[in-house]
Amino acid sequence: METGSASESNTQKIEENLDALLDRAGRSQSPLPQQLSSLVAAFVPSHPPPLHTKAYLVLSTLCQNVRSSVSEKNQQEEAGTQSLARIFQPLIASHLSESKDSDIITGLSFLYALFQVDRQSASYIFQDDGFVDLLSTLIVSPSPPLSLAVARLFAQASGHKTCRMVFPTEAVTWLRSQAHQTGDRAIRAAGILALIKLSRGMTTDSSSLAKTPSLGNVERQDEEFAAQLIEMIAGDTDTRAFVNDAVEGLTYLSVTPSVKQSLADTTVLKTLFTLVRKRTKPAGLHDHATALYGILAIAANLCAYKPRLSQEERQVAKLHKLAQGEKQSNSKGDEELSHPLDADIHVQTRCRTAIDSGVLDVLAVAAGAESTASRELVGRIYLSLVEDRRNRGRVLQGGGVKNLSRTIKSYPSSSLDQLPSEALVPIQALAKLAITSSPIQVFGPNEGNMMDAVRPFSQLVLHPSASALQQFEAMMALTNLASHSPACASKVAFFPNLLNRVELLLLDDHTLVRRASSELICNLIAGSDEVFARYGGIEGSGQSRTSKIQLLVAMSDVEDLPTRLAASGALAMLTSTPGACCAVFELQRERHRAFSVIARLIDPSVHISDAEGESEVTPVKGDPGLVHRGVVCFRNILSTEKSLPRTELIEEVERAGLFTVFSKLLNGNLGTYDSAILQSAAEVAKKLAEFSAHSDTQRSRRKDDADDPAFLTLPAGLRRSIDEAFDACAVSRKPAFTQRNNEVTAPGGFMTDNVGSATAHAEEEPGGFLVDSESSTSRVQDSDKPGDDFYIPLSSIPRTLHLLDLESDDEILGVFRNAASGWGAGYADNGGVNRKDWRAICAVLLEGQEGIALGSEGTGVVEVEEDSGSEGDEYQMSVLSSEREESSDEYHDDISGTAKSKQATIASRKPSSKFSTSSSDAVHLTTEQRAICREDFARFFPAVSDAQLDGRRITTHEIMQAALLLKESLKPEEVGEMLQAFSSSEDGSVSLEDFERMMVQTKMIRS
Repeated sequence: METGSASESNTQKIEENLDALLDRAGRSQSPLPQQLSSLVAAFVPSHPPPLHTKAYLVLSTLCQNVRSSVSEKNQQEEAGTQSLARIFQPLIASHLSESKDSDIITGLSFLYALFQVDRQSASYIFQDDGFVDLLSTLIVSPSPPLSLAVARLFAQASGHKTCRMVFPTEAVTWLRSQAHQTGDRAIRAAGILALIKLSRGMTTDSSSLAKTPSLGNVERQDEEFAAQLIEMIAGDTDTRAFVNDAVEGLTYLSVTPSVKQSLADTTVLKTLFTLVRKRTKPAGLHDHATALYGILAIAANLCAYKPRLSQEERQVAKLHKLAQGEKQSNSKGDEELSHPLDADIHVQTRCRTAIDSGVLDVLAVAAGAESTASRELVGRIYLSLVEDRRNRGRVLQGGGVKNLSRTIKSYPSSSLDQLPSEALVPIQALAKLAITSSPIQVFGPNEGNMMDAVRPFSQLVLHPSASALQQFEAMMALTNLASHSPACASKVAFFPNLLNRVELLLLDDHTLVRRASSELICNLIAGSDEVFARYGGIEGSGQSRTSKIQLLVAMSDVEDLPTRLAASGALAMLTSTPGACCAVFELQRERHRAFSVIARLIDPSVHISDAEGESEVTPVKGDPGLVHRGVVCFRNILSTEKSLPRTELIEEVERAGLFTVFSKLLNGNLGTYDSAILQSAAEVAKKLAEFSAHSDTQRSRRKDDADDPAFLTLPAGLRRSIDEAFDACAVSRKPAFTQRNNEVTAPGGFMTDNVGSATAHAEEEPGGFLVDSESSTSRVQDSDKPGDDFYIPLSSIPRTLHLLDLESDDEILGVFRNAASGWGAGYADNGGVNRKDWRAICAVLLEGQEGIALGSEGTGVVEVEEDSGSEGDEYQMSVLSSEREESSDEYHDDISGTAKSKQATIASRKPSSKFSTSSSDAVHLTTEQRAICREDFARFFPAVSDAQLDGRRITTHEIMQAALLLKESLKPEEVGEMLQAFSSSEDGSVSLEDFERMMVQTKMIRS
């Protein structure tokens, strides 16, 4: 009882001195002798663990203060080591010179602790002359506690090269004898640990190896030591005396592939894992922190996959081995780098065994450890476990997400500079879990957990030390989060600098990185309004928008299918905005390849003119996802044609071969697709058919222009009026609909009514356009005749002349009948006049005229009543004006049904009347007619209310705005002349009353 009281009193006194020493160290004061003596005595094994903890804290603080004070005067590290040795060496020597075992154990225990706190000063003392010889005299002691202290000191010293250089031979022999004895398991474990460290160290030491006896076959010895340590742990219920040494020994051995296999046993691992106590209070892990770290290290070694080395990294590893002088005469370098037992299949088996043995429970305890090293091992183990997709479900069930989140949050993360590279490992493990399942399965229904995960994933993408694999997996995890909800997508989009880095990674050399960045951008465009605006042109400059669209177009033409799907999907969404469509068109206009890239999504055989090198042969059938995206892109682009220059758009459509592409698609030449794709394709086909007709008209005009020199002498405005009148009343010689098998095809020749039959006619009519049969057309035999595609029926000639304000009498109609008969060339023109003849006759009739204004300025639309012999279509034409140009040419023709040429003698005809602009001219309109005029007048002022219309006047500005919307090119002087013709005001503007008078005088409405 007295002994116990004395021991408690002694412990209390030591603790008081430690507190005083810590206080003096905090004030940078030198320690007192009795305080140093108490510090040395505090490490005696018989003292309670809390006292050991405080003693380690004081010793660490003291060593740090001494080194700090010395470094201010001398930058050499050796000076601090010598200063510490001068403080501690006399204290240790005085205890070792005592005759009592307890005093010797005190000195040995303190040096053992000093190795763990400051190995440089401890090694310096160990190498001191006579110290090793003194230790050699202690190994013959029959006292087990003293032998244990000596063995543990040797185990600590064996881990340092400078100490191994002075290791005595008799010490190695004694350690071998202790490793094979069975009387004291603690001494045996310490001896085995010392021998393991010696064998590991000697394989890397480059000098003084002759002083240490050979330890034989290292791998075989490792297996024997592992078996002994496993047997000791499994065969003793009370392992407190040796558990730390045994676990540390197994930690060193677990890097050997053969030992890994022996440790990967369910019984062995369960025994090891039961050494970790479940944490029940904040200090619950304190006593077993060392054992916990060792067990985590063993698990990390068992589950570690071999490094994925690139070819360059392999060469670096070989050079590193050469530099260390480890090159063997035989070629076993690659075998050393990759042991067969380290193959992935063996690692996967060991990981599953570890999970079956309860490693997830150990990780749950270790995730809350205060040790940074333990938390790092937790991240490594989780990363290895989730490498195999089959394990991820069990990791999720075992609380892996929660434990990884706790580990990640333990690292400072206020900025990328503060986030250590060690934190990237648990973040990568969490990213792998987030890729496997939906966000709800991974993070639960609480959206806040998903929001919290955005930050570490984004940091992994942005971190300068992140590998390409880590960036890929982080972006995939963010892609899943962005797909969950718009809130998550916005959280990802607003993370600083993330989107810029993701866009940069679109150009990365690695295919998977490009794929992940493309898919992330696609999901952000779909889920975040801000990103959609960033790419769609709602915000930002046009140049920035075009560059981003250009990047997506480029990604839509790579070899990787998922990348193409993501990039083209983003394009399909973005082209729903006019800004993105304009950007795509600008790219097409610059390099003439954007349309071809999108067309190749539909038809892989499409050739891009400026593609570098020879492209590989691609399959005829495309991917349904790519086809759908390509069709939607073109549907969106062609739907916004009003905001694009129509003529150039048609030229680029023809250049890209879209007519052929959609023909093949609808005819089934590219494979069979579902109705949703074909329905969208039919919409595009209809638009292309309209483009084709417009293109034919423009080509016909250009060809006729070259053949009508008399027409070219007329003022530009008058020429446009003549052509517009022709377009208003002309009909096509091509039938709008052609029947085949009792089916009616859509205008333009595409088979669209029954998408299911798209493939049924593939063999009948390859190419997609139907060939008109002889019985279904009334086309004249001479198909090369200029202007042959459209003509004005003779029955429509009077109405067409009326549009030009020309009268039609028998003499004029006779000329047109003569033209329809071919001017005596021996063929009939199906009762109609083509464009060339129309121009020639009108050039004579309108000779010397300044211009004709057609239609209503308010609407720009003329409805032509259906006449017998016409097709009854409704046409639109814009308001036109003429230039004030004089022409002295006369056109003569001999009005005869058998004339051989167009040199006729028709008197020049002038418009029947001049438009009256006098304000005194009374206009009598009904209420309904006035309402019509008012409605048309209001079209020029869309933002003005009806009550304010009476005070408004049409000026040149309003006409130019209307012309711009109608895609007409007018000159301001032409507009001014036209307005002056109807204006009752000196400034040339047109009021509502003037507008009503104009509607009557132009016969757009009859009074």
